[in-house]
Amino acid sequence: MKAAAVMQATDQVKEGLNDISEKVKDFSDNVNERWKDTRDDLQRRARKIRTATENKMEEARHRIKTKPLTAVSAAAGGAFLLGIVIGWATTRRRRGFFR
Repeated sequence: MKAAAVMQATDQVKEGLNDISEKVKDFSDNVNERWKDTRDDLQRRARKIRTATENKMEEARHRIKTKPLTAVSAAAGGAFLLGIVIGWATTRRRRGFFR
């Protein structure tokens, strides 16, 4: 009787381990599929971003070549404006810090 009970318990443990093993395998397959889909989606988005960036760079090159004076004046104006903003921000910090 005891041997039969031990054999029955052993069989139940084996079945339980097989069930757990199948569930882990299914979970692993599911995670693997989702990872692959996510990776493919990110690669597609990266290609779209790269294409859009290349198109905008080509457009900017064309604008600079056709209107070089406008491009230089825009860059100078942007640099001047950035200098004003940075100068204003640093002097404002100094006044507040030393008071």
